[in-house]
Amino acid sequence: MIKRNVFAGIAAISFILLCFQAYSQLTPQEAAIQMSRGINIGNTLEPPDEGGWNNPPVEEYYFDDYKAAGFSTVRIPISWYNHTDTLTPFAVDETWMDRVEQVVDWGLSRKLFIIINAHHESWLKYNPSPKNLERFDSIWSQIAVRFQDKSDSLLFEMINEPYPMDKIIVDELNARVLSIIRKTNPTRIVLFSGYMWSNSAELLQAAIPDDDYLMGYFHSYDPWSFAGQGNGTWGSSSDISAIKAKFDQVEQWTNSTGIPVLIGEFGAIFSCDFNSRNRHYATYVEQSLSHNIPYAVWDDGGQFRIYDRQNHGWNYLKNIVTNFSESNPTQLRATNYNGDTIQLTWVNRTTDNDSIFIQRGPSPANLTTISRLVDNPTEYIDTDIEESSTYYYRIIAHFEDTTDLFSCLVTATATRPSLAEERNTMEKLYLYPNPAEDQVHLVLNTNEPVLYIAIYTMSGQLIEKVNPVNNILSVSHLKAGSYIVRAQTQTKSYTSILFRE
Repeated sequence: MIKRNVFAGIAAISFILLCFQAYSQLTPQEAAIQMSRGINIGNTLEPPDEGGWNNPPVEEYYFDDYKAAGFSTVRIPISWYNHTDTLTPFAVDETWMDRVEQVVDWGLSRKLFIIINAHHESWLKYNPSPKNLERFDSIWSQIAVRFQDKSDSLLFEMINEPYPMDKIIVDELNARVLSIIRKTNPTRIVLFSGYMWSNSAELLQAAIPDDDYLMGYFHSYDPWSFAGQGNGTWGSSSDISAIKAKFDQVEQWTNSTGIPVLIGEFGAIFSCDFNSRNRHYATYVEQSLSHNIPYAVWDDGGQFRIYDRQNHGWNYLKNIVTNFSESNPTQLRATNYNGDTIQLTWVNRTTDNDSIFIQRGPSPANLTTISRLVDNPTEYIDTDIEESSTYYYRIIAHFEDTTDLFSCLVTATATRPSLAEERNTMEKLYLYPNPAEDQVHLVLNTNEPVLYIAIYTMSGQLIEKVNPVNNILSVSHLKAGSYIVRAQTQTKSYTSILFRE
């Protein structure tokens, strides 16, 4: 009887502990791990009337689509000033509060992390007078009361990009609003940022409130001349290093403060160079994941659009923001040579896949697999192209038993040199004898030295790279058939077809 009672007591204690663990408060550190990949519903609940800008009102099915796409977090930017009285006690319109709660509940019911904030509150940012600060305090008091019983998957972000308020005012605002929230939400995770445009440098300078349930956030559209204005190209090693340095600094700040961080907005406009834009998104996603920083990519239904809300569709950026990681094929480049050849090069970062798929199409939305390669090659040559045509390419590390890993998309146009260039250079690769049995002579009418000769199958898979001696290439080891031969100089590439007898 005693043993049975002891065992019963142990079982009861274990049950209590399990229940405690199941319902214990989520910590910011735990949330940061689980939030992972996220998206914004931008330009929707910010205008004076919902749907007043370039998007329709929020529909419940959005959250099904977000969940199915692989997102764990949805950030909902909200402006409150058009729905709040300007006289004490600054009551928020009940209909608006009901609508916000409805949208929040749609997300929470699907086990998504939801972030709500105060967005575009220019009335306060440009005039932080005592009366306006009192009104803002009242808004947050009402938000905190209305949502105090929601699950801890709902996060509060106190203010979005508080430009042009200075550091002292923003630090004071963060501390004051947090104290208001804590009256009714003592353990809800609250996000804060630095002053100005909430970039990472401002977060690192911000005063840190004394609180155990904080998460920092920052936004980054760096460099703005590219991401925000569409100028030039992006993706060099120095470009990528600059973004990595930003994330390194944030990670160091987290390690020293113990406060996790979310990147709440990033992106690049549609008018950016296509290849550069894809590298930009992929770099931000990869750096976020490698530094354990969850993210919410900016989607405003316009220049930063990813999700086609009315048609349940996604554009080509979806595979980057929901799939890209440190294991995906990277550094994909498509180089046009003479209008009849496009060379693809990339870097593989996994060896567990069974093959590499080469996909090509006339648009990002219409890709088909044109070749399946084995042994993880890093090069492919495409000669099945038409002059003056534009092609889009993607590399896929294919797995039989798990999710494929996609590279970024790249595009190239098969353009031939002008007639004047042809006449001036007359640089062509000739092979003789052709057909050949044992060896072939290469004649390239250029003063540039040949760096190497590459031999490919007719399907574009690289067989070998060699350095020919006296411009003589041994082909005796090749099976009978047709091959693509490419001579690479410092500036150009020249191709010809070899027939092996």
